[in-house]
Amino acid sequence: MGQPYCNPSPLVKVGTHTPPLSSSWREQNAIIIIIIKVRSMRSLRDAVCYVVTHEIAADANSFWIAWSAGAQVLANDTRIMYRPAGFNATLHSKLIEEACDQADALVVTVPYAAGSAAYSELDRQINRCLDLKPNFPVVVANTDTYRNRHAVGYVGSQNYATGQACGKLMAFEDPTIANGQKSHDGSTLMIDQSKGVLAYMAASEKENTGLQARFSGLRASLQNYGVKIRLTYDTEELAGHENVVALSIAWVADIEQTFARFGYTPRSLTVCGDEVWPPKNISGSHSPLLFAGQSPFRQGYIAVATALGVMRSSSWLAGIGTTSTADTFAVPYDVQT
Repeated sequence: MGQPYCNPSPLVKVGTHTPPLSSSWREQNAIIIIIIKVRSMRSLRDAVCYVVTHEIAADANSFWIAWSAGAQVLANDTRIMYRPAGFNATLHSKLIEEACDQADALVVTVPYAAGSAAYSELDRQINRCLDLKPNFPVVVANTDTYRNRHAVGYVGSQNYATGQACGKLMAFEDPTIANGQKSHDGSTLMIDQSKGVLAYMAASEKENTGLQARFSGLRASLQNYGVKIRLTYDTEELAGHENVVALSIAWVADIEQTFARFGYTPRSLTVCGDEVWPPKNISGSHSPLLFAGQSPFRQGYIAVATALGVMRSSSWLAGIGTTSTADTFAVPYDVQT
């Protein structure tokens, strides 16, 4: 199947945009659905696509709610078996094996660090499947730190680059600078360097190498402007800090509840990595909640659409780049072979 990898560049937006769950979103991306249906030699209703992610099922949050909703858009056209494994590598491996035995395609996330026992186990299971079924479509999603030359490709964000864009957005609060459309030369730094930035990530995600890469990019970017940053796993530590960044939309509600409990409003709260829909202000403030990064809904949708499309035609993935105007960041795909 070759080794195409979809590596979209991050797009940073502040303000309104099309709601990811709206009918207009489906209309904008209808070309993808049309391609799948036209290229199908038999009804996709006969097919089964497994989606195995590192979502922690007992900890439902806005990121995975949106992501899984996108992944299941095509449920009327095929059987989508959504299977969250959390950070249980044994379960994750078992679900990959189950998918290989029972499904026609697989969308999978691999959140672990290369060289770790968990990473090796999932990689072994994916390779075992592809050895047994060389034409079985495997699409890696969301976790850009995993690469497999036998997989169809990767659909998701570049976490380190996203972190860098977040740093620029926090430093200058100007999306055109964050996007690289305008130089920051002559622009006013919006962060008090002496106060720095405090970033938050849930302790349950410590093994997530994508989020680690995102934080590394954020830290490198802010340090370029003389701004110090550190990471915490305790929301209460955020209260009283002037500049706060959440490394996922998943934890914004918890953070704002903490602020409300302490009667505190930060000068800025930024979501690094995910879009915020609908646009909102920081609780108790007229300041906008800034965000930089991916659309979870769009990412889940395109990952499954890619798996189903490739199942019918090995050339379908390259077709996304020429027929679709949007990827997970609403910019054209860069398909590298």
